[in-house]
Amino acid sequence: SILETNICLHRIYGFPILPGSALKGLARTYGLFQIAEKLGVPPLPLDVCNERKANKIPTPLEKLEQYLLSEEDKDKNHWLEQLKKDDALAVDAPLRQMNLKQMDETELNGKGIRVKDWRLIFGAMGQKGKVIFFDAIPGDLADLTLDLDVMNPHYAPYYQGNEPPADYHNPVPIFFLTI
Repeated sequence: SILETNICLHRIYGFPILPGSALKGLARTYGLFQIAEKLGVPPLPLDVCNERKANKIPTPLEKLEQYLLSEEDKDKNHWLEQLKKDDALAVDAPLRQMNLKQMDETELNGKGIRVKDWRLIFGAMGQKGKVIFFDAIPGDLADLTLDLDVMNPHYAPYYQGNEPPADYHNPVPIFFLTI
């Protein structure tokens, strides 16, 4: 149906929303990147990430995330050591000299928010997060209008890999909502 095109509508009122789960994921990822930047954990290029994934070697960001998700000191220490040994880390990265306590107490922004607060906000294994993320709605609903739009692929068999494109293929209109 036209509602199955990845637009999230309010169940009762029908206006578009950003689900709280999407906002939580956005904030969580932003927080992870802030922690990584503070500790000197670099994001890797896509080709290097794909190579590591193919070889089943976690990236530094994945190791950092596992550290943050771990509850027990034994698990946290394991991931911290794995992270320190990663060859993608700069030799002078602040993380290389840190222990568990220093890592958890590292301030992220000079406003008292620490690495361990990430775990409190977003949760970890066996612990739910302390912050509730609500759905976001548009600011001015009076100016909001939903219109019907159409995508009209002319060569459906070609796109499905069955036939070469040809003028005798019938277009198949796909209707969807736009804001």
